[in-house]
Amino acid sequence: MSPRGKKILKWVGYPLFYLFALVTFLYLTLPKDRAKAKLEAEFNARQTEDPVTLKIGDLDTYWFSGIELDDVELVGQPKVTEDGKLGKPERFSITHATARASIWSALMGDTSVNFDAEAFDGTITGTYSVEDGTQHIHVEVQDLGVGKLPFVQSAIGIPMQGAMTGTVDLTIPEGKLADAEGSVELEIQELKVGDGKTKIRDTIALPEIKAGTLSLKAEAQAGTVTVSALKCDGKDIKVDAAGKIKLRDPFDSSLAEMTLSFAFTDAYRNKNEMTGALLGKPGGPPGVLDLDPKVKRAKKPDGSYAWRLSGPVGKLRFDPASGSALRGGSLRNRLNRGSVLRKK
Repeated sequence: MSPRGKKILKWVGYPLFYLFALVTFLYLTLPKDRAKAKLEAEFNARQTEDPVTLKIGDLDTYWFSGIELDDVELVGQPKVTEDGKLGKPERFSITHATARASIWSALMGDTSVNFDAEAFDGTITGTYSVEDGTQHIHVEVQDLGVGKLPFVQSAIGIPMQGAMTGTVDLTIPEGKLADAEGSVELEIQELKVGDGKTKIRDTIALPEIKAGTLSLKAEAQAGTVTVSALKCDGKDIKVDAAGKIKLRDPFDSSLAEMTLSFAFTDAYRNKNEMTGALLGKPGGPPGVLDLDPKVKRAKKPDGSYAWRLSGPVGKLRFDPASGSALRGGSLRNRLNRGSVLRKK
């Protein structure tokens, strides 16, 4: 080797060998129990509203710059039941998960992490990166059980079943949601809502509603999310929604301005005596649901209901929508055609 080559090897090879030796040492001597305890403590300390407690069954190293988790559990806070007793806390399990950081990005002063998980009866894969203060999140989900996602049931108020598949891609400059850009495309197949036992707002328990496939498409530009499609065309119900959400930090304070229309099919209204009494049978007198003045104002001549959703996402306000809410023709006509017509 020439003197020049030896000199290059000295100044480049030695640091690289040192870095390799350091990483290998850390990999082999990582105090796994302490790392697990630190992860749990940091996660739990960051919880605010509706806190969950993280419990990790097993933690191990994954390649040279990652960790591998098994038997992870998220435990919610117990809530008071209708009879005043303390109920059981919700529990959500993640069977297996890995996260691996890019060493090269770390050397450049940035962050780049690849992750994947087997959870909620499906899989989650994605990347998270930070470069010059800009965060980028890309997540792909496959066959996630919506009824097993953390706090979906408590947020909606009634049980849900279905398999969620899709992609979320967001860029957040300087970590500010108000400037976020990206896209969301999600689909829930074989969506079912309700179980005939759980009451909606502690008043009525509707039999299971077969909603078919629910699809969501949205684009974010300069912190404003435009929901171009949120609809389903199921056996028992048809739904069509659209609008905008102005993102804010935290997300619950984001401001929504949307319209929502839905209609129960004749087949569902005729399903049994309960659905007939609550919703009214075709050609018959109004159902119990229509006795509520607010619901009555939301009902349209074609039998559908139109609502205006506004205010902070965490405390959405539902008001009967004006006649212009159902653009693109009568929802009843769309039911007869067997599908929800997109907005013109």
